[in-house]
Amino acid sequence: RDSPLCFKRRNRAHLAFRLALPVAAMAAPLAQPVLFLLGRWRGLGRLLSVTEQGKTVLHYLEEMSVERQGKAQGYWYHRQTWKVDPDDPERKKLAPLHVESGCFKVFGGGSPEAARVEAIFNHPFSIAEIAEGTCAGFAADGSASPGAVLELIASAAEGEPGQLVRGPAAQGKETRRYERRYELTDDNKMRYTCKLQSERMPEPWDHLVCEMERVEDL
Repeated sequence: RDSPLCFKRRNRAHLAFRLALPVAAMAAPLAQPVLFLLGRWRGLGRLLSVTEQGKTVLHYLEEMSVERQGKAQGYWYHRQTWKVDPDDPERKKLAPLHVESGCFKVFGGGSPEAARVEAIFNHPFSIAEIAEGTCAGFAADGSASPGAVLELIASAAEGEPGQLVRGPAAQGKETRRYERRYELTDDNKMRYTCKLQSERMPEPWDHLVCEMERVEDL
């Protein structure tokens, strides 16, 4: 049976071996990815028809905020839109349209170039959208640069990503699938598109298109 002295010698030898390894041979810890939506955003968007594919129904002004929850991977989210005249340079708010809130969770520990993301969006018409997807385009330090993309899917179909949960007060057409794609086009500019598939549609159609600018860091 080995004596305690033998164990100490083995431990010292193992430590010396690790210290002698080249830096490249030892795995570096991966930084926690930072969601590039962080901040306050403002921009103009278009609502597209769900009966005539590609037809613009109205233009809207959007204000969106994404801020940290207090944990590295968690973010609070809030979004509100108003109908506007696209030719009005002052972007006067004519009427409120939609509001939603929720949260994002970005999972670290994988490749620093891509991260798994889960999100929950609560809608006032008694729908909860639970989305799953990925965010790609991270640098090794966890930051994102222009070209970074966040894609999320929520589907009512069994075996597909996410869920679409209807509350007891939900009315009207049933949404079968909702897709979101956010792309960082510049350090403080972003474009997003959303696709919607209802029970009356054969496939997801473009539903929202919006160009936004970060107006405040959070």
